[in-house]
Amino acid sequence: MEAESAVFKGEDHGCQFYHNLSMDNPSSITCPLCGMTSYHPKDVEHRYCGNCYQFHDMLTGKVDTSDLLIEMARIGPDLRAKGFNQREIMGEAIKNLLVGSVDDS
Repeated sequence: MEAESAVFKGEDHGCQFYHNLSMDNPSSITCPLCGMTSYHPKDVEHRYCGNCYQFHDMLTGKVDTSDLLIEMARIGPDLRAKGFNQREIMGEAIKNLLVGSVDDS
């Protein structure tokens, strides 16, 4: 029996994304720049394109580079001690900045 699946297109932080939900493929994200789809959970979580080496929220201008560097310097040492790599630290910093921008509005 073939697994049921559904494809949803939506907006998240101003960037188009695609989620493909099925038993075999719980989640994916498609880059708005190159069109590559990633099924890696960390790419989906951090909205990252491994082909472009870009975070989707950086491509759309939702995150300021100087704010990102300050946030990475703030959280980096603790996350590195927990085994996070640089890409994961950047992803966490972007999520923190986006949550902060929602709280500030």
